Amino acid sequence: MVSTWASERPLGLFGPMTEVLQKAGMEEPYPRAFDPQSYSLGAAELRRLLSDASLRELVVETVELDAVWRDAEDAVAT
Repeated sequence: MVSTWASERPLGLFGPMTEVLQKAGMEEPYPRAFDPQSYSLGAAELRRLLSDASLRELVVETVELDAVWRDAEDAVAT
């Protein structure tokens, strides 16, 4: 199983959250952590990469998940 952000879908709250963290001067916890292009991939590109790796009988599907936090502190900790 492989999981990635679908580049065809908006990042919801994560995009604005990273913008606020950058503006507040927070250091990235790892290289390119605030760059949504570093952790998203289109469905067609994912299929091509898996196929190029000689994987067969591929099923690529987009699943939408909701992120829910108990409070703002949990959201910030994420």
